[in-house]
Amino acid sequence: IDVRLFHLSPCRQAWDDILSERLLALKRRSWRKQGVEDLSSYFTVGNPLLASTGAVGREFFSLLMSVNPVDLQLYEEAEGDSVLHLIQGDILDLHDRAGQDREPLPSDDTSIGFHCCHSPMREIQVLHDRLLDFFLHDPSLKPADILVMAPDITSYAPAVAGVFGSAPSARYIPWSLADQAGHQEEAIIEGFLELLKLQESRFTAPDVMALLENQAVLNRFGLADEDILLMRSGIPEAGIRWGLDQEQRCEQGLTKEQQHTWDFGLDRLLLGYLTGPLAEPWQGIMPCSGTVAGMGSWIGGLTDFIRAFQKLRKRMKAKYPPDQWAELLLAMIDDFFIADKEHQDGMLILRQSIADFAEYCRLAGFRQELGLPIIRHWFDRRFSEPTGGQAFLAGRVTFCNMVPMRSVPFKVIWLLGMNDLDYPRSQRTPAFDLMAKHPRLGDRSRRDDDRYLFLEALLSARTHLAISWIGRDRQDNSSLPPSVLAAELRDYINQGWAGDGQESAAEMLTVEYPLQPFSQRCFDSTR
Repeated sequence: IDVRLFHLSPCRQAWDDILSERLLALKRRSWRKQGVEDLSSYFTVGNPLLASTGAVGREFFSLLMSVNPVDLQLYEEAEGDSVLHLIQGDILDLHDRAGQDREPLPSDDTSIGFHCCHSPMREIQVLHDRLLDFFLHDPSLKPADILVMAPDITSYAPAVAGVFGSAPSARYIPWSLADQAGHQEEAIIEGFLELLKLQESRFTAPDVMALLENQAVLNRFGLADEDILLMRSGIPEAGIRWGLDQEQRCEQGLTKEQQHTWDFGLDRLLLGYLTGPLAEPWQGIMPCSGTVAGMGSWIGGLTDFIRAFQKLRKRMKAKYPPDQWAELLLAMIDDFFIADKEHQDGMLILRQSIADFAEYCRLAGFRQELGLPIIRHWFDRRFSEPTGGQAFLAGRVTFCNMVPMRSVPFKVIWLLGMNDLDYPRSQRTPAFDLMAKHPRLGDRSRRDDDRYLFLEALLSARTHLAISWIGRDRQDNSSLPPSVLAAELRDYINQGWAGDGQESAAEMLTVEYPLQPFSQRCFDSTR
């Protein structure tokens, strides 16, 4: 049958023999050491941006041409005379602006922007403000026309939710977050994994409280958000430090002391709630001497929570075959979580994953008994993978990772986290990896992949390309360099366009933001 392959090629000229200046310099040094004639005249740089970032595409294109395919070219030239469109045209035609008369950079050109911030939170705040500005100046722009990418979007997820999710209705921008693991999307799944993890821990007060703050757990035991603050002050006052009870202390190789366990603290809290402060211990228990006025709202729920923990831990110390583990896990989620409307989807995913675990073992004919560490490892791996139903291209501003096949044409593409040490990402290969020692054409390289993803983003932006990075230290305000890819793009802009005499062209396109969003600089006319 006929095989039709659609390949996004950045250049319509013959570019399979171009090399970047860096690689050419390395080759010249190697030739000098070997006493070989300098062959650099057989190579060309072409466009320095394409030569530096297009290694993956160049190798793949060479492999395609080696099978003598029928080539149908469908290139389209960039329309417009903005800096972004001119750079895209240079890459398309393998043109280099270095050595030519530099054009003055238009003062109103916003097609490429560089944004220097102090922290990931400031990057997201700047992004939100700039998107509002884009919407104000371009009424045809829609949220679906905007793509925001980062090397690791998970690290930006809390900031995105905090800034975009809490914006008032007048400034609210619809958004969606893709490429998140299952436990990061659903609170009930995160609570399930934390519950398994705690069974092998020391049950410290902060760890148990962190699980109790999960909304699905909180609702299951009849607790409210305001009870969390009361418990945070009451639990340390009751002397609770670690350990469920005396039995667990003995398993840790300690004496049969119950002091500072959850059992010890609950007895003090319950007695203090019933009797108030006492001058002497009652049956060896000294009631909690602090205020007990607010205990009635949470002491019962906390007690039920700890008692359920103790029962679960006794059951999970044993080994079971897969079918019994499935029954135990289903009973566990019924005991600790409530499937209200907010967590209904997460509960469905959780139950389906438990059923899949039992089914996989049945199909494999595996009936041996398993311990908790193996069960926990299986579900950790299961929920660390991105779920299949995430919203991508869902009619909102899309936040996602920088991965292949994401750089489809968007009017606005914003690249977050273009820091010097974070992108391109490095990958350490094991010492025994012989393929890495003797690479061949087409072998994967993490750094080359990231360079090509940057090139795809540059070519896919239709009207605006924005690049932000943490360029200032939060402690001493010292300057931090951007990614080498952003630096190469800035160098190319400086070679092709002239500044205003006081600043270079790249500096004219760069905005350095203050540390705080309420700084006076954010509200005046200065950049």
